[in-house]
Amino acid sequence: MAEEGSFDLYWRHFDMTKEEYIGWLIISFHFSHFFLLWLAWSRENLQILMFTFLGCLMLYAEKLNELLAQQKWISRQNYFDSSGMFFTIVIGAPVVMHLLILLFKWIKTSADTMIAVKRKELKLKLKAKKESQITENDQTGLIADNQKKND
Repeated sequence: MAEEGSFDLYWRHFDMTKEEYIGWLIISFHFSHFFLLWLAWSRENLQILMFTFLGCLMLYAEKLNELLAQQKWISRQNYFDSSGMFFTIVIGAPVVMHLLILLFKWIKTSADTMIAVKRKELKLKLKAKKESQITENDQTGLIADNQKKND
């Protein structure tokens, strides 16, 4: 119960109603990278670039949190605390969601490609089998015709 109260108290002291840059920066960051996700839905190279950039952002999240904690122009209060809770929830969670969306899209694309390749392979095998049966039937017919001629 103490953890729920401390979590609630932690978020109550944030005043996002003041005219501060932090709210607009966070909103524009998330809007831009989800807009880029939408634009890059069919462009795998751009998706790889975005995945790499956002993955590096999460890899260096602790250092970035420390850097943002030193910036005074972002807001009057220091939201980027030493535990990194603000950064993790407000920035990290949506970025991880974005990364998971890309990962699941790639898994689905890979599965669709494997299914298409396997179907094509099965069609080619079936076609080859039919051709071999036709060839065998033709050869059997020729042998029977040759035997009739010889008799």
